[in-house]
Amino acid sequence: MNSTMKYFLAICAMVAACTKPVDDTATDSARILGKYSFDGKVENILSVEHAETDSEVSFVFSPVFKGRRTTHIDFSLSKDFLNMELDVEELSHSEDYHFTYENPVWYYSQAWPLKMGTMWVKELEDGVMDVYIDAQLHDGTPFTLSYTGKEGTR
Repeated sequence: MNSTMKYFLAICAMVAACTKPVDDTATDSARILGKYSFDGKVENILSVEHAETDSEVSFVFSPVFKGRRTTHIDFSLSKDFLNMELDVEELSHSEDYHFTYENPVWYYSQAWPLKMGTMWVKELEDGVMDVYIDAQLHDGTPFTLSYTGKEGTR
């Protein structure tokens, strides 16, 4: 074996030794905050960030508990529509709501509106938010999300 090959193998061994598998989607039933389904595959929501401005409520949902969020759902809704069951086809996706879904394989930009379906954000007692989405993405892929809680409020 020549020295270049030995050097290459040594580098590979060092990289492998420094890399440890991380299970970012480990499920601790006490930490499951909600569920979502993308194209029929159900996932747990393990982290939620929630913020509000004068005009909208926004959320970032992820099946990743900590670390780099390779999969996430960004969703915001105008406060004009709080506590209402909404038909997504009657809303403007750029003014009334924003929706983005991203995982390592798929990216659905907020530039594309949701197709046929229902959504709501309800403000319950003690700062608890109830978020529900049941719609089709622009290419017809089914997507659902259900979350009730106040985790991640900032």
